[in-house]
Amino acid sequence: MKIFLDFDDVLFNTASFKEELIKIFLKNKVSRKNFLASYKDYPVVTKSGLKKYNPFKQIKILKNNLKIDETKIKKDLKNFLTKLSKFVFQDVKTFLSSYHQKDIFIISYGETNFQQNKIK
Repeated sequence: MKIFLDFDDVLFNTASFKEELIKIFLKNKVSRKNFLASYKDYPVVTKSGLKKYNPFKQIKILKNNLKIDETKIKKDLKNFLTKLSKFVFQDVKTFLSSYHQKDIFIISYGETNFQQNKIK
């Protein structure tokens, strides 16, 4: 049997993750309003293809419009991304351990590099 699982909101508490992510931006002088205006949690079709969320790209967008310390916010973000296991739902490990690894497939529509960091 093959099992396909969406990562965000099935294995990973995306709502809590987003709130903690917002705190990093707030700490770096980005208002919630500016964060939300530059945040898209779903793929958007553009003329150049499918645009997916990446916080590092969001920082570049915000830097063009706000006076933020790009180096500091990136450092804070990278540090945050090393501590994401707390956002994995509690029952995930038990569930996954009851199946063979070769039968589990994690899918995601997120930006590839960013999602790989989250999943790792």
